[in-house]
Amino acid sequence: MQKGVTLISLVVAIVVLIILAGISIGTLTGDKGIIQQANSTKDFAQKTSFEEKIDAAIIVAQQKHKKPSLEEIIEEIEKIEDVTVNRTTGEITNSLGYTITGKLDGFLEK
Repeated sequence: MQKGVTLISLVVAIVVLIILAGISIGTLTGDKGIIQQANSTKDFAQKTSFEEKIDAAIIVAQQKHKKPSLEEIIEEIEKIEDVTVNRTTGEITNSLGYTITGKLDGFLEK
């Protein structure tokens, strides 16, 4: 009788552990899991940081030159590592593939 109760409690414990493991794995890797949310937050932080660097470069250009030209602003922006500026459209892109539009609209030649 003693061995039967021990075996049943062992099986119940294993089943409970399997259920808890399934729930934990689902929480980590599901559609709205912790890992996906962390990656999404990381992407948002990287893009926001990129935008802040662009804004800071524009401010520096405005401080150096009273009314900076497009070329003077692009010169400051291109000091940021791995950034390219499309002089026609004003799109600013970094090496991670983030693209910012509209920041240079007031300076683009019409």
